[in-house]
Amino acid sequence: MIVAFWNVRGINNPLKQRKILRRLVSFEVDVVCLMESRIRRDGSIKFISSLSSDWNIAENYNSVEGGRLWILWRKNLLLSVLRKCDQAITLFGTVDGHRTGITAIYGSNHGVLRRDLWIHLKTVANYLSSFSWVVGGDFNIIASPEESSDFDVMGVHFTPDMREFQEFLDDLELMDHPFLGPLFTWSNRQEGSFLAKKLDRILVNSQWMLDFPESFVEFKAQGVSDHCLGLLWSKKGCMSKRPRPFKFFNCWTGHEQFLSTVLECWQVHCEGNPMQCLFRKLKRLKPCLKILNKEFFSDISGRVSSKRSELEQLQVFNLSHVDQRRLDYEKIIQAELVDLEVAESEFYRQRAKMHWLKEGDLNTRFFHQKVESNKKKNTIRVIMSEEGQCFDSFDEMAAELVNFFTGLIGSTDPMVRGCSSANLKELG
Repeated sequence: MIVAFWNVRGINNPLKQRKILRRLVSFEVDVVCLMESRIRRDGSIKFISSLSSDWNIAENYNSVEGGRLWILWRKNLLLSVLRKCDQAITLFGTVDGHRTGITAIYGSNHGVLRRDLWIHLKTVANYLSSFSWVVGGDFNIIASPEESSDFDVMGVHFTPDMREFQEFLDDLELMDHPFLGPLFTWSNRQEGSFLAKKLDRILVNSQWMLDFPESFVEFKAQGVSDHCLGLLWSKKGCMSKRPRPFKFFNCWTGHEQFLSTVLECWQVHCEGNPMQCLFRKLKRLKPCLKILNKEFFSDISGRVSSKRSELEQLQVFNLSHVDQRRLDYEKIIQAELVDLEVAESEFYRQRAKMHWLKEGDLNTRFFHQKVESNKKKNTIRVIMSEEGQCFDSFDEMAAELVNFFTGLIGSTDPMVRGCSSANLKELG
């Protein structure tokens, strides 16, 4: 599914209508959220009739004069309107097998009126708390001073409206989806007093991160509007899988076979100087640790769930069959579950790089969310060459990186000869 969020700044002009529709069609969008159409209700009928019959439409003419928001979605999508107000419309349904809410926003220019939007969204959040939720559009407020092009002049200055916006994001636990494209999404296009801000954003909750780990967001050029077009893919083709680098997980060290595995590899005799011996021992140890991980720690969350289910079944059995109770076995399973839970928490703590948390703060759901968020932020989806050409496949990006750093660092100089280690030792 592809969702578009766009403040089009009026589409009464038939030529502008065609340009906007042509651009949206080119991206094969499934849900279109338009802000500030500036078309009156009677004029909207003509525009809607120009669309094919494959689309549903929702608007908020009954909530505000002129209708500030339109949402169009393909009829093959299992979506329906959940809530409406003068500044938001929310759809709810099933997307890629997950119960999902989609909210389009057009925030008021006035801070006092925007408070009604925050209140409205909190009521929506109460319903969608356990479902995936994406909130996108023109909020008409920035979240931090750095999101305005005059930051270098104005400095760090948080207005009351900005603080209210941040408090709203914290209360609802919404976060900006990592995105490709410019930081600023709107500009006044005035040469003498140019100003650009991030007024448009696409927010998601933690459940979205878990349900849609391959989602992707990009802000495109403004085109016929003064706002960028925001696009959200619920799943965008990933790069081809490549061998993963070896990682040492701290949870291994608590296993009873860890030390014996290391000792067995370490005691084998190696030839060479101390550095060579260390390298060969580490190389020999790596596949042994991979086997240990595969045997005892692969799919750690699945192991925890399975062990917990086994314990619960055994507890019910012991209560239902008193004469055949197996309390000693229950204690063993309980201890195994605790070990697995500790290993799972340590695994996700390391993956999420949240080492500052105390043991009592461990929360696997929080770690899952943090891991998925970090994964999105650290994944390179597109590389642009110095000539402005974009590469999005693994092989193309790898080749471009090699070319770039070869040009930066240079290649081997045939006039420079190597030096043996023996000569370097003599210098010491």
